[in-house]
Amino acid sequence: EQTRDFLQQQYPDSAGIKVIDLGCGDGLLAQSLAGLNFDLTGADISTRALSLSEHHYAHTFTLDLDTEPTPAGLNDTFDAVACLEVLEHLERPQQNIARSFDLCKPGGVAVFSFPNIFSWKNRFAFALGRWPKGYTTYDPREHLQVFELREFRHWVTDAGFHLLGTAITPDLPAFRPFRRAMFKARGLLNRIGPSLWGMQINVMARKPDHG
Repeated sequence: EQTRDFLQQQYPDSAGIKVIDLGCGDGLLAQSLAGLNFDLTGADISTRALSLSEHHYAHTFTLDLDTEPTPAGLNDTFDAVACLEVLEHLERPQQNIARSFDLCKPGGVAVFSFPNIFSWKNRFAFALGRWPKGYTTYDPREHLQVFELREFRHWVTDAGFHLLGTAITPDLPAFRPFRRAMFKARGLLNRIGPSLWGMQINVMARKPDHG
């Protein structure tokens, strides 16, 4: 949802706008963009995931983001790069932020999202001596990386991007009235403390237009 809204804001006329979804999985981003006119490409290590998602994308290809180079001819060809809930599973996240920069056209945008281990709920779990739910390290399918927002922003700018901002999915409490209030105030919570209030954080950036 956050990425869809960002892309629609950046490209109100989406006809012909090229978007690549790195680590596309079963195509959730493409499904959220259904009905719009983006030209979507999906890349994933899993041929099974691509078999489920390929009908949502104009183009798909297999790519191991940790070990394989970008196929020839793709650099500087996409108006937008999305890398959503992927980097925490990789051994080389910074390399793939740099890959995203290379894939972008000058003036193009990128959006990265990652789960936030520093949310208020997770901080309570740590205070109680518990590992937060969803952050096991003993299963190779789980997270290999933990990101701190300030450091992540540095990685994005070190790759050459200009930061555009953040957007959060709030880490909501169980009590329903608080959930509703917190969701309505998500924009304010993002401004005052994304690392405290976000269950998930999106970082948006733009590649400089040297032309």
